Amino acid sequence: MRNAQSRQENHPVAIALSSEHLTGIFVLMCVALSVGCAGTVGQPPDQFAYDMEVPIGPQFERIDLADGIDASEADLLASLYFQRHVGSCGANFPAIKKGNRWHAGTLAGPAGHPQAEITVHAKTGVVRMKGEPVSKPPWDDLREWVRIVERMEQRNGLPRNKL
Repeated sequence: MRNAQSRQENHPVAIALSSEHLTGIFVLMCVALSVGCAGTVGQPPDQFAYDMEVPIGPQFERIDLADGIDASEADLLASLYFQRHVGSCGANFPAIKKGNRWHAGTLAGPAGHPQAEITVHAKTGVVRMKGEPVSKPPWDDLREWVRIVERMEQRNGLPRNKL
């Protein structure tokens, strides 16, 4: 006992925690992580140029490179790219046009840490993000992701294609 007391006296920040305290802290950490992740997925619908109330599949199929990529197409491509290549815990911001590219900032993980931007070339439609694969028209990787999301939502009875 003397040895334990001397160790506590030498460490002014030593705190005695019971197993109930540790269990409570663990549960709070788990809840914070799950709520944090759920809270970072997606942005409010009115911030995006594409219509989040309409299934994404038909919107994706209407992308036309002949007239270049507009704001709604850039937002849609960036959102699909993020979900397909980065993951479901995080979000991308609406795309902003700078020169010949659309730039969409991203946040990932439960705490929403900034990640590399997603860029969508306004003329070619090429989508890229540092450290991730490049997606080129006809965007087979994104097309397959739309199909996967549609099947999951149909199977689970969820709204169709809402990212």
